[in-house]
Amino acid sequence: RKPKIEAMLRAFVGPSQLIEAAAWQLLTQRAIGTAAGIQLDTIGNIVGQQRLGLEDDTYRRYLRARIATNKSRGTNEDLILVATLVLLDLVSSVQIQVVTQGPAAVEVSLVGGAITDDIAAVVILFLRGAVDAGVRLILTTRPAADIHSYTTAYVVFAVPISTIGVTNITAD
Repeated sequence: RKPKIEAMLRAFVGPSQLIEAAAWQLLTQRAIGTAAGIQLDTIGNIVGQQRLGLEDDTYRRYLRARIATNKSRGTNEDLILVATLVLLDLVSSVQIQVVTQGPAAVEVSLVGGAITDDIAAVVILFLRGAVDAGVRLILTTRPAADIHSYTTAYVVFAVPISTIGVTNITAD
């Protein structure tokens, strides 16, 4: 309890406390999962996703999907990830199937989850950005009860996919 030593320690520790508080704020308030309001808008500006009046939870989902879209190389796994991130928390259980149809077409099927036309348009928007230019993108939906009948088909021209085959994943 010597006053001179205490004053010296305060002089050294005081400024570093401000730096620690700022670093802690970056860790806790600037990540997609914890950011809110303007912090999310800033992240959206960085990754190229406009808010368009969305609530924070929906905007977080779209930010994650935009990041996956930006990083996509057009592989089946990339398309499944993008579709999963868009549909997360919207559909209780959906199987996403990707089938490459030749060198310039890919079909993404959503099996078991009913989606609205508005959500389908959002899925198409993100998937279009995830595939290469010039590839025909087909989005189909079908109910789980009858996996052999298609209920909806959306066709978008958007990529040469280098992988051929089928990839399935179930998102719960």
